[in-house]
Amino acid sequence: MCSSDLVGLFADTAEQTLRTAGLVPVAQFQTVPFGDPQVGLVISQNPPNFEEVDVGSEVVYVVGEAGPPPTSTTTTTTSTTTTTTTTTAAP
Repeated sequence: MCSSDLVGLFADTAEQTLRTAGLVPVAQFQTVPFGDPQVGLVISQNPPNFEEVDVGSEVVYVVGEAGPPPTSTTTTTTSTTTTTTTTTAAP
C-alpha cells in the first residue's frame, strides 16, 4: 500500500486518513511564525507520499504550530511648553 499525500491537510484529517488506510499516525509539531497560514496543517511527512508501506506501519506527519505573537513597543513622547511673563512696575 502507498502512504497518502498528507501535506496541506488539517491535522485531524491527516490522522483520520491514515487510520482509514490501516496505518498508524504519529503527529509531531513544528513552530511556524505567528499568523503563518500553515498553522494547524501538515507541513511534511515521513515516509513521503506514495512510498510503499505495510499496513500497520507508522507514518509521521509534522503539523505547523503557531509561534508566539510578535511583541510591540509603545513609545510615548510628551512635550511641555513653559510660558514666562515678565511684568515691569511703573515708577
